[in-house]
Order: sequence, then C-alpha cells, then structure tokens
Amino acid sequence: MEKSHYKARGVYFKNTRHGGGAMQSKYMEEMFNWFYHIAFSRTYAMEQAKESKVAKLARINQHNLASKKWKSSLGPLRHAQWQATRTRQARASQRRRKYTKAFAEIRHYQKIAELLIPRRPFARVVKEELQRYCAGLRIQALALEALQEAAEAYLISMLEDSNLCAIHAKRVSIQPKDI
Repeated sequence: MEKSHYKARGVYFKNTRHGGGAMQSKYMEEMFNWFYHIAFSRTYAMEQAKESKVAKLARINQHNLASKKWKSSLGPLRHAQWQATRTRQARASQRRRKYTKAFAEIRHYQKIAELLIPRRPFARVVKEELQRYCAGLRIQALALEALQEAAEAYLISMLEDSNLCAIHAKRVSIQPKDI
C-alpha cells in the first residue's frame, strides 16, 4: 500500500496532501463518516451486542469459579467473616431514605376521600356544644357531615399555613408560634 493512501473505517482513500484523490475536502470526509455511521452502525451494534453477551457470560462464569475457589481456600472461620461483611454491605446498600414512611403516609391520606376525624367523637363534641347553648336541640346526619367536612378543611388549611411559617423560619417542625 502506498503512503499516499489512508484507511478510514475500513475503506482506503487517497490522501489529499499527496496529490488529490477521492476525498476532496474535510467536508467530504465528514459527509462520508456520517453516511457510514448511518449505514453500518446498526450492524456494528448488533455485532457488539453478540460479542458483549458472550463476553459477559464468560466473565460471570469466570468470576463465579474464582469466588468459589477463593471461598473454599478460606477456613470455616474466615468464610463466616467473609459472609458477615458481605451481608453488612448488602444491608448498607439497601438503606432507605429519610422520611420515606412519612411521605408514603402523606400520599395515602391525600388519595383517600373519606373523613379523617372519627364520626362518633366529632358528633359527641358537636352535640355537647349545642346542649351548652340551647337544651333539646337535635341535628341531622347530613348537617353533622357538613360540619365535619368544614372543620377538616379549616384544620388542613391552618396546618398548611403553619407549615409554611415553619419553613419560612427554616425549621421542619411546626411549633405553637406558627399556628
């Protein structure tokens, strides 16, 4: 092969420095590379995938054999220590983030449509307050439910505002001064 030729992606071209040839400019070379990439990238990727699967299986088998040999070369005491450190590492990698349970609980309560204040205790408090002002008054179940809805909506909005106050004060916990 002459020195005036060079190989680009498996195809030989004449070098432009040594007297013209197939590639007239850098632009033409870039165009060719782009076309080659589109035309042959799929087959190249498929070949790489096949090779990588075979190589991966071989590597896994080799690793398994090596680790089995290493474990068997250890005494029973060392093998137990190795297993203990391995379980500790596994446990450390499975640590959950902070507050995940709290956030899950919040999402659960946001999804459900039922009332959160128990019905009977709320009804008892409402009836006690009615009796304090006027004895012998009765209340319909629908009116009691409307009162409970309003009370919950008010409490939720008040607690949301107090949470915003706590965040503004760069705190996480709600304090009485926020309410």
